[in-house]
This record gives sequence, structure tokens and C-alpha cells, in this order.
Amino acid sequence: MRVRNFMLQMLLLVFFSALSRPQVVITDDANTASFFPTTNFGNSIALIVCSGSNTYIKFSTVNLGSGVTGSNVSKATLTLYVDAMLTSGTMDVYQVNGSWSEGKITYNSAPALGTKLFSAVSVSKTGYLSLDVTPTVQAWLNGTLANNGIALAPTSGSAISVSFDSKENIFTSHTAQLNLVLVSAGSQGPQGPQGPQGPQGLAGAAGPQGSAGPSGPAGATGSTGPAGQQGPQGLMGLTGLTGATGAVGAAGPAGANGTGFNFRNAFDNSASYAVNDVVTFQGSSYVATAANQGPSNPTPDQNSSAWSVMAAQGAAGAAGAPGPAGAAGPAGAQGAVGPVGPPGPPGPPPPTAALTNAANMFTTSQTINGSLILTGAGSGVQFSDGTVQSSAATGGGGVPSGTMILGSSITAPPGYTLSGVISTGNVWAQVAPLLTPTSGLAAVAAGGMIYAIGGVGSGTTSNVQVYNPAANSWSSTASMPTARAFLAAAEANGSIYAIGGANINDQILSTVEVYNPSTANWSTILSMPTARSNLAATAVGGSIYAIGGFGSNGFNVNTLETYDTSTSVWTTAASMPTARSDLAAAAVNGIVYAIGGLNQSNLALSTVEAYNPATNSWSTAASMPTARSDLAVVAVNGKIYAIGGQPNSGLSNIVEVYDPSTNAWSSATPLSVPRVSLAAAQVNGLIYAIGGLSIGTGAVNVVEQSSPPVTLYTYVKN
Repeated sequence: MRVRNFMLQMLLLVFFSALSRPQVVITDDANTASFFPTTNFGNSIALIVCSGSNTYIKFSTVNLGSGVTGSNVSKATLTLYVDAMLTSGTMDVYQVNGSWSEGKITYNSAPALGTKLFSAVSVSKTGYLSLDVTPTVQAWLNGTLANNGIALAPTSGSAISVSFDSKENIFTSHTAQLNLVLVSAGSQGPQGPQGPQGPQGLAGAAGPQGSAGPSGPAGATGSTGPAGQQGPQGLMGLTGLTGATGAVGAAGPAGANGTGFNFRNAFDNSASYAVNDVVTFQGSSYVATAANQGPSNPTPDQNSSAWSVMAAQGAAGAAGAPGPAGAAGPAGAQGAVGPVGPPGPPGPPPPTAALTNAANMFTTSQTINGSLILTGAGSGVQFSDGTVQSSAATGGGGVPSGTMILGSSITAPPGYTLSGVISTGNVWAQVAPLLTPTSGLAAVAAGGMIYAIGGVGSGTTSNVQVYNPAANSWSSTASMPTARAFLAAAEANGSIYAIGGANINDQILSTVEVYNPSTANWSTILSMPTARSNLAATAVGGSIYAIGGFGSNGFNVNTLETYDTSTSVWTTAASMPTARSDLAAAAVNGIVYAIGGLNQSNLALSTVEAYNPATNSWSTAASMPTARSDLAVVAVNGKIYAIGGQPNSGLSNIVEVYDPSTNAWSSATPLSVPRVSLAAAQVNGLIYAIGGLSIGTGAVNVVEQSSPPVTLYTYVKN
């Protein structure tokens, strides 16, 4: 019997130990990005861990049943799949201290990180990565720790930039898994069969003999003796198989159709609108209550018979306190010696001078005690050889031998010898800062002034800040009608065009608004055919080119659309070969250059592609030495300067110069402050790098000025 019981107990132990390792269901996974603080990436096919980007993963334990506790878990293993690695490094793994869902989490709304579970986990290759999270899962099941999932974050100081498969990745399907080993798990099985009957208990002791009574009727039957001892408990029966899943119930009846709205972006007074069309105008949303049409359609705020306010524009937030003044920058380099000025008018004669306006002929030597003052046109001293000296500064040896002058030609003037070369410029110096720290802005020069337009400061803004290089000062002008960031801007025929972008609700826009610097007024014109943000724009002649960007469908686009300022018409041109967002563009000698950006996998590009408007065709130019997105470019003296931006890890202060005449790149002096999502413009050959986003400080108000390299020559008088 003992042998038999022992064998049954061992069989049960082996059975429970060999239970399948349950795979807990993953319900939510997403990453956040500090550079897109209000954007949700819950539908992304990759989970990014890099500077400014954390990944969040959550599992449900409901399928384990309410009877499973932490004591039933002998091991819990988290398995991730590294599908791409830009830069190896280390990451930390945390518990998450608040609730979240993959459809809503953003950088701004992400819950706080809790206890650190692992420090400096090395990620150095693609493939599977496993972590033992047994204590955490046991705490979830015991109810001592809320199950808000786990978070992956770069270790402080690490340059890691990797991506893991998400559950939305339909290409590789290496979804994160949480595998458990249970020691006794599963729901209660059915009652096992009745154990065998225990042996009969011993008979109770006989009661004492009663005294003999008188003869009478038979006595009553004596009481039953005590029950025998309980037999041993029979062994528990084996767990039965799980029953089959019941059939799916019939679908319920369809609900009544709701009222549908048709969102038409910004109001266009030349367009036709139907009932339930929704537009935006001056920060508010309106729904059409009656059909209406252009041209010269009254604006929604003036046409209550056809429009009703759906959502009014919120009040402007209070201005933030000004930040502390930055430290004074270093003194600039000594400027080059200026050219010699024209001779001044003759001064008044000394008290002892002899003044004459008449021609004089001296037949003998003359002695003059004082100065001889010559006035009038053609005045001079004629010598015996017929030469005339009219000034001590020119001719006849007027410039002393050995005198040094400057010039821009390698060829020395007559009477001089080339003596040396001086290189100046190619340095960055900080000038007056923006009025408001701003990133994701656009900048353009017009009429000798620089206009910094829109962007993100304390929120998405419609502000326009104006820089006067001559006074080294900023001022404000009329705000854009539509607040937006990650827009593009271009100048044509003295007017400034603000194109596309994303509004305060991260809605992708096709809006185009025009600013007239002479009247300081904005107007709305025909919208761009394709709504997009994070695009680039530049102008050639009277045409504006809107290039690439991030479309409203969540994908990068390769669209090129041109706006003719003379006809006010948009036209779709040849598509750019490489679809990309967060790029920059500039034009040199009538050719448009699209530079850098991000591809659909969020990898920075070094790609440069050139568009020829005359042939409506694209060609590939020399790649930028450093792959970057969110950079700024500006064309000066026939060359293009690519400034700052974001490589595949960290932020950049790199400045690289493209010469279209040689199809080659060179390096220039870097920015003093590395920045991303900045803007740039040039006035009078000087380059200005404006605003942007910097590590640890967010949006900045830094403005730096640089002069392209200048070569001067020195000459010595013979």
C-alpha cells in the first residue's frame, strides 16, 4: 500500500510540474517621443528605445483564472525581439506607476516610471532578448503591485537606438511574450471518483450488566457503540480536460445610423459646402447647417444662417515668466580692415598761410614762410618736366613706399606687390535671442528682415517674431490666422507664404496663408492639394515648391506640388524619388534641392535629390556626409549650408556645405548649441540659425549668426 501511494504521489507531482507554460496575453504596446510630445504611436509596427523615446508594454493575466496567485508562479520570463539596431547600448527596465493604454499614451501623458527592475541591459545585436521578471509577475498576481506593465528606457548617458517588434508588426510577428512556469495552476477540476471504503471500525465496549429486574417485558435495545475511526482520504483524481468553447452567439441588430460629419479643413471662401461639412476658421470649428458656396462666400462667423459654432477657440493662455538672461557670449573676432575712405575737403588755411586763387608765374626762386594753399579745380604744382602734382595722396609717389592696403583680387594694383592672404568669417556668434523659445518653426527673409513663424513653445503657436539685423533686435507682428507647428514657409515677390503643418490638436493641415510685410496683414489663399506636416518649401521665381512631408494617413509622402503666384493655382509635379518627412530644401540657380529627412522606419537620411522645374524631373546629387532629419538649410553665394538636426542618435551641431557647381560637400564651423527642429535664413550674406529643440532644455530662444568664409589679399606699395 505504501509503495502504491508513493507512486501515485510522484505521478501527480510530475503531472503538475509538466503543465504547459502559459503565455500571458499582451494587450498594449507603444513608444513615446519627446520630439512629438502630443503624438500617439500605438499603431506603430516598431517599439523604439533611444534618446527621448521610451517603450511601454502591458500584459493581461485574466486568462490564468482567479485562483492563480504569485505562489503558483515558479518563473516568469519576458521575451522581446530586437528587429533593428542603429546604435548598440544599454537600457533600463522599470515598473510603471500609472494606468495607460496604447491608443492614448503620448510623451506628455505617459505615467511615471516606478521601481527599476534591471539596470544597463546590454543590447548589441538583433534577435531575441529574455529577462526574468518573476518577482514582478508574482506581485501582480498577489495584488501587492498594480499591473500597469513595464517600461524600457535608455540608460542615462547611453547612445542606444534600437527598435523591438510590436504586436502590430505583420511582417515578422515577433510580439513580446511573457511565459510563465506554474507549479499548480488551472481552474478546479471535476470531483475525482470516490475513494475505496475504509475498513470497519472496532466494535464498541459492552455496557455494564444491569441489575436483574423483575420479570417483565423485554428491555429496550442498548445504544449504538461509538463510530469507528475515519478511513484515510482517497487520492485526488486527475484534472479533467478543458471543455470545448461554446458557439459564438448571433450578432445583435445594427444600431441606428448617427449623424456623419465631413471635415473639410480650413474655410475656403471659394469652395462649396454641404450640410454637416465641418471647417476651421480663426481657431474655432464650425458645422454647416445649410448648403453654401463661393465665390466670395461669407466667413462662418459672419454667416449664422449657414454655419453653427461646433467648438469655439479657447482663451489664450497666460504668458510664461521670462527665463533668466543667458551669459554674455565671447567677443567676436577682429573684423577686416576697411577700405581707405575718399579724401576729405581741404581744411581752413593756417593763420600764416598765403591763400591765392589766381594763376601765378614765378620767374625766380620764391621763399614762402608758411603754407602754400592751392584751391579750385585743376589746382596743382607743375614741375619743369611738365608733370603736375595735384595731391600728396596720389601719383608722383604720394603713397609712401611700404604702405599696406587690402583688396579682394589676387592681382595686385599697379605699383603694388601681393604680400599675403587673410581668411575671415566661418564663425558662429550669438545675437539677440527670440522673444519666445520656439521649435518646429519656419523662417524666411523678406525686405532685409527675418520672420520666425509658428512652431511650438509652451504650446502650438501662431506667433510671428521679426528680427532686424541692423538693430540686432526682435519684435512681434500680426499672428497667423492658424496656429501650427512643423510647417514650411517661402518668400515670393515680397510676400511670405506659410504652408501646411499640424495644428494644436495634431491635425495635419493643407492650409496656406500669406503675409504682406508692407501692411502687416495675413490672408488665406487656396489650400495645398495634399495635407501634410514636417514638409519643406522653397521658391524659384514666382513659383513655390512644397516637398515631401508627413501625410494625414500616417505615412511619409514623396509629393511635389507647385503654386504659381501669378495665377494662384496649385499643380502636382513629378514625385520625389524618396518619400520622406522632416527634410529641408533650398534652391540654387533655378534647381530645387531636397536634403536629408526621415524615412518610414524613422531612420535619418543623407539623401539629396535635385528637381529641375524646366524639365519637371528629379536627379540624385551627392549624399550629405552626415545623415540627419529636422535640420535647417539656407543658400548663400551659390552654396547650400545644412545646419544642425538629428542624426540617428542624439542632436547635432554639424554644419556641412554643398557646392552644386562641383556636386561636393565640405565641412564648416559647427553651431555652438546643438539643436533639432530649428530654422534658418540669410540676410546680406550672413546666415542665422534660429530656435529649435536642445537636450535637457526643450525649446530654446538661441539665435546664432555666421558669415561664410571670405578671402582678402594684402598688397605693399613698391
